[in-house]
Amino acid sequence: MNKVLIEPIVLVEQKTNIAIILATFAFTMMGFLAAVITIFFSFAKSRTFKKFSREGRFGVFFTTYYYCIISLALTMCFALVTLGKGTSIWAMQTALITTVNSLFQICLITFTIINLSKRAMKE
Repeated sequence: MNKVLIEPIVLVEQKTNIAIILATFAFTMMGFLAAVITIFFSFAKSRTFKKFSREGRFGVFFTTYYYCIISLALTMCFALVTLGKGTSIWAMQTALITTVNSLFQICLITFTIINLSKRAMKE
């Protein structure tokens, strides 16, 4: 049988395990974002932070931050819907898509905070 046809069938058979992993990932990353924002605000008195604020980058940062929280919440919701009996594959597919989206946003937020922290530590 064609490998392309077999792989989706394996995913459907493991949908409960995948849903648990995705829900755990989303919940854990929400906690990570809460920890990261405290690091972000710990540098509030630094010149780097003030320059970041003056240049108007807070709007972009917080838009990305809020959008990431919403994406993670949606990922968790779709993963939990996948656990229900009789749900179709759409919930799992949507959870996987929002997971990739959330992962990209988390990387963006993390790199921003790491760069700001490194600059602030050099002051």
